[in-house]
Formats: sequence, C-alpha cells, structure tokens
Amino acid sequence: MVHHVSAYGDPFYFPRILRYVAVDSRCREFLETKPEIPRSRIEVVPNAIDMERFQPRPALPPKPRRALLFSNYAAAHTHVPAVSQACKRMGLSLDVIGRAFGTEIANPERVLPGYDLVFAKARCALEATAVGCATVLCDFSGAGPMVTTGNFDDLRKMNFGQNALTRPLHPQQIIAEIERYDAADAARVSERVRKEASIADSIHSWTSLYEAVLTESRELPRDADAELRATGAYLETLSRWSYESRVEWEAAQLERLLNIPVIGRSLHTLAWRVLKKWKGKRSGHSAG
Repeated sequence: MVHHVSAYGDPFYFPRILRYVAVDSRCREFLETKPEIPRSRIEVVPNAIDMERFQPRPALPPKPRRALLFSNYAAAHTHVPAVSQACKRMGLSLDVIGRAFGTEIANPERVLPGYDLVFAKARCALEATAVGCATVLCDFSGAGPMVTTGNFDDLRKMNFGQNALTRPLHPQQIIAEIERYDAADAARVSERVRKEASIADSIHSWTSLYEAVLTESRELPRDADAELRATGAYLETLSRWSYESRVEWEAAQLERLLNIPVIGRSLHTLAWRVLKKWKGKRSGHSAG
C-alpha cells in the first residue's frame, strides 16, 4: 500500500503501508518525526502539470501590465488588500481568481496566458510558471519571492509552498518582488518547469513506485494482530474529536480505502470491523 501525504495531519501507520509519499521536503520532514514510520519507506514525488493542458503563452512584455492573484484563499480579510495596494502603486491591473473571492474557475489554463504576473503558491504557482507567467509566491500566510532561475531548485523542493512564504504580507514587500520582473528569466523558468514537472514523467514515477511496492508486498508476511493494533491506535488518536465527528470522518476514510489497488477491499473490511468494535466500546462506556 502507498500513502500519499500532501499536508500536515497524522499519517495512518499500518504495517502494510510500504511507502509514505510526500509532495515536498516539508511533508517529508514531518513524516520523519513519526518514530513508527521507517525512513526507508518515505519518498518524495513532487507535483506535476499536464503540459498538454497548460500551453505556453506568447513572450512576456518587457514590463508587466496585467496581474492575477490566483488562490482559493484570496479574500478581503486575507491577502487581497496587500497585493491590490502593491499592484496599484506599480500601475498594474489586478484580477482575482479563487473560491473565497467567488471567482473560482475550472479551466485556469484558459485564463493564465492573459496575465504577465501571477501571485500564487504551490500547484497554482507551478501552473502559472508552466504557462510562462512571471510568478511571485504569495498566499494568506505570507509573502515569498519571485520564482527565478536562481532560486528555482530550492523552491521546487518546497513545492513553491508554505515554507517559502517567510515574509510579511506588506505592500512594500510585494512591490520589491514585482520589481524583480524579468521577462527573459521567466521564460527560462517556464522552460525548466515544462521539462522537469511534466505529468508524463510523474506517472512513470508513480507506476514504478507501485510496481516496487506490489513486488515487495508479495513477500511481506501478514501480522493480523499488528494490523489490528495499528488501526486501533490510530482511531484512539482521534479522541480529541467529538464522537459523532470521528464516526463520520472514519466512515469517509473507509470508503477511500476501496480505491486502493489490490488490497483496498480487504483492508476496508478489516478497518470496518475495528471501527464497529471501537464504536461498541464507546457506546458501552457512554452507557456506563
């Protein structure tokens, strides 16, 4: 079994999980703090982009004219005011696309080529750079740098995400990054993204990983007692939730198990038995 980890949260330790796959160095470091997870089972597979979908835009102008704030967290109470003020001072028109702002779209590949400068993080930033937009890392939690050929390697390891947003959300800080706009450098960044972050290569990585795990799993002895203990221990970590919330959440996770290749249905059955046993204990304690 492979467990993909893209954000913080208690990973589910289970004896038959042979790989924990992090999306970036931050998630890997988090997994490494879990003593029950062998480091040999932790790998990193970065985000990737469908390059057929996100086609390159025409060459950027010498100076930016149109800017886009691309984030589902963009709102009047988060980072819209700071970015808006910075763009106004720099003479840039600014649009906002995102769920919180009420402008979420399903086809960003159609609109990104119309912008010279994009404020985004993580996958949104990767999509913007793939298209060829100059990209400044930014989100509600802080501001980051303009993505350049000079910092690309470090930012890629961070998934262009949270760890890169180390600066305050202040208009002057954002202006300093806008002033680093370099059309030629942005084009070179885009070339690297299109070469190194293709979903075709990512699919190959995932396929190779699953093949290795399936081969390894055939020789893995099954320890039913250890599996029951691991499942029970994980359910116990949810004790800070309300009883109803835990049951609802666990039911949703059980349904997700069915999608795991090869062993999903058997694992679903095992986990369901443990959950029913746990619910019975909890009801008994409540009744007492």
